[in-house]
Amino acid sequence: MNRHAILIANGSFPQYKNLPPLETPAKDIERLSAVLKDNTRGFAVETLKDCLSHEVNERLEDILNNDVAPEDLVLIYYSGHGLLDERLHLSLATFNTKPKCPTSSVAFSNVMAILETARIRRVIVLLDCCYSGAAGKDFESKSPPASEIVANEILSERGFEERTRKALELTAAAERMESKAEEQGIYLMTASSASQPALAQKEGLGLFTQHLVSGFEGKALSNNKSASTEGPVATVTVNSLFRHIHKGLQDMAVTQTPRLFVSRATTEDMVIAEISALVGEHSAAGFRLWDEVSLLENTMPTYILDEEFRFLHWNAAFQGIVAEPLKLTRGSHVQTFLERLENWKSEVSPRSVKDFPPKVPEVTYPRVHTESLKLRTEKFGYIDFTKIASHVRDDKGNWCVILNISYAERQDTIWKQLREAMTREESWSRYAECYDPIIADFSQNKELVERVVRQWAMHATA
Repeated sequence: MNRHAILIANGSFPQYKNLPPLETPAKDIERLSAVLKDNTRGFAVETLKDCLSHEVNERLEDILNNDVAPEDLVLIYYSGHGLLDERLHLSLATFNTKPKCPTSSVAFSNVMAILETARIRRVIVLLDCCYSGAAGKDFESKSPPASEIVANEILSERGFEERTRKALELTAAAERMESKAEEQGIYLMTASSASQPALAQKEGLGLFTQHLVSGFEGKALSNNKSASTEGPVATVTVNSLFRHIHKGLQDMAVTQTPRLFVSRATTEDMVIAEISALVGEHSAAGFRLWDEVSLLENTMPTYILDEEFRFLHWNAAFQGIVAEPLKLTRGSHVQTFLERLENWKSEVSPRSVKDFPPKVPEVTYPRVHTESLKLRTEKFGYIDFTKIASHVRDDKGNWCVILNISYAERQDTIWKQLREAMTREESWSRYAECYDPIIADFSQNKELVERVVRQWAMHATA
């Protein structure tokens, strides 16, 4: 079985003045394409960016009828504007979309008709657009449902919470089952309901796509193991992916509820991707502890805070990407960094007050803390970090904080900076390891070190 992904993104609509241009779709398919092309996920990816409606329809027909075998798995993804007609059926806006001209958009009913003709047995359709839940109308009318999970889904909001709860319970049960039947079915996963918009990060990804990508990166692993390849293989399934996205959006407290529709399913779940690199037996032979400072110098942007949240130390990556552009100094409070963030006032500050209230015992603080930090610098442009902070296991109350780069506007520049910083640190460390033992016992060297330390202390407290 081969895996095929068709990624469609439309952000320009020159003939429809009421449809604002979108920056998100191009970034969405760029990130999704990168993760799906990874060898461990094994997708052959084709992207259709800012195409005309007839070009999208024709390319879908061509790929599904000529390039895909019946037993293959097909993933179809769309990011852009969703439009509703007078009967509240969904169409996907394209480059030539214009008002009162249905053929200038891709009707979702037409996508379903193409799938019916091609007779592909394994399909998952992912829609990141406003009102995407309305696609359920054409999904159910074209494909009689065969699964209890959400096959009887209706587009009204009434009773949705209960149906979602049952769906999530069923998906949890499904992940504990090992079915011997051939996995096949048609699945539709939408970013929102029929009446909700699909939201996006400022200059980032769509929220639905953000969690979709992280799911394929390994955060939506199923408990099932795939039998299609030799050896232990972790899997991302429809159910595990939906649960991950649903929880991610729920945790963000946004008015956006993803929907899952299932039809013609022969099993309780279907594997979408296999990730062999994340599992397997690992030997402890040859394992050794890393020196803490050396490890800190060779990871993503990382810093250490003391019990009063002052910078004790940071690595070369943080120095080049954050500390230098913002002119931060060791010994200063972490707020000198945080208050420079794009989302300081709207998100980070209120969360800090809530999670780290002043004048309370330190033991009440969370042991692990995560959040999104959005920074803009002149050199690197917009950067979206996922912060992971945890207590250092010592008796000093220190924190170790790692900033994972989720998105960088100028990726080439930022990765060049990281590469140069790590190369410089590696070269200097090797030099220091050889040279320091030689000069360590010389009195002049000790005097010089003490003088530098005194000057640094005076600068830090000035």
